[in-house]
Amino acid sequence: MRYTPSGQSVTSFSVASNRRYRTADGEQREETEWFNVSAFGRLSEICNQYLTRGQQVYIEGRLKGRGYADRDGQPRYSLEVTATEMQMLGRRGGRPQGGPGGGRPGGRPGGRPRGRLVPRRRVCTFCVEHIKIVDYKDIDKIRRFVSDRAKIEPRRRTGVCAKHQRALRIAIQRARHIALIPFVAHHSFPSVRR
Repeated sequence: MRYTPSGQSVTSFSVASNRRYRTADGEQREETEWFNVSAFGRLSEICNQYLTRGQQVYIEGRLKGRGYADRDGQPRYSLEVTATEMQMLGRRGGRPQGGPGGGRPGGRPGGRPRGRLVPRRRVCTFCVEHIKIVDYKDIDKIRRFVSDRAKIEPRRRTGVCAKHQRALRIAIQRARHIALIPFVAHHSFPSVRR
């Protein structure tokens, strides 16, 4: 982690994205793309504190293109992701690096652990952005937490903390009360025949 001259924290790291496909011959291949990621502010501190090498992570953010010249003087172009949201998905293999058992948790074939699954650690987007009050007038933000069937999404889907989930529920109910958000989905209105 480093700091900008204005004092804002910045964390930079790389993320690999794998893609499996079959060739025309039926051979299965795997292709890996590497992305440089930069996180700023509170998200930067969280990434620096909790992320480790080899851990699976979901990153959402803006793409930023950058042109440069390589060692031979050839012009090159790279894409960088400026992270706006991050969710930790767990480690590859399910155990901390260097732990016993190799890459397979529990020593079972297939790599599945025995018993309960370890829950994924999520970071509340409202806590990261230091939002204390969820405003019912901010329709674009709260509409993301309503399903296509006009139901309030549960915490396990939204990934927000309990405090902000309650505030979100109240904000959605207030927005529905003054008709900013409909109570029912548009497709669930009965058709009227005359």
